[in-house]
Amino acid sequence: MPSSTAPYERTIEADVAACGAAVDLTTPIGTVPFDGVISAVTYVPTAVLTGAATNSRTLSLFNRGQAGAGTAKAATKAFVAGVDAPANDETAITLSVMPADLAVVAGDVLDFESLHVLTGLADPGGLVRVTISRANKE
Repeated sequence: MPSSTAPYERTIEADVAACGAAVDLTTPIGTVPFDGVISAVTYVPTAVLTGAATNSRTLSLFNRGQAGAGTAKAATKAFVAGVDAPANDETAITLSVMPADLAVVAGDVLDFESLHVLTGLADPGGLVRVTISRANKE
């Protein structure tokens, strides 16, 4: 008999705009459809994002909770020297090692932040994919 909790995973996708080197951008990604955990976050930039030693960019996914004020950082990646994202290809955004940061409940709001460090790097914009896995697969 099919489970009433299918599907076990859901991917939420959102386009994020490009922003200049010294500009920060927060993009709403979507609302979590069911209780579970964030199991993957990827970014597909429209152009190469090449990390730099001093002036860099950090991409992060936050769970803002149902009230929109949460601060749980579910995933983050700093584009520093040697850390790049190729154009039109998925780049994994590193998940938090804290289980509480990955836990989500139906109705939580997810935001993607692109923040510059010092004078920063331009963010070419692209596509963010967040995979949510059900906490209970029975």
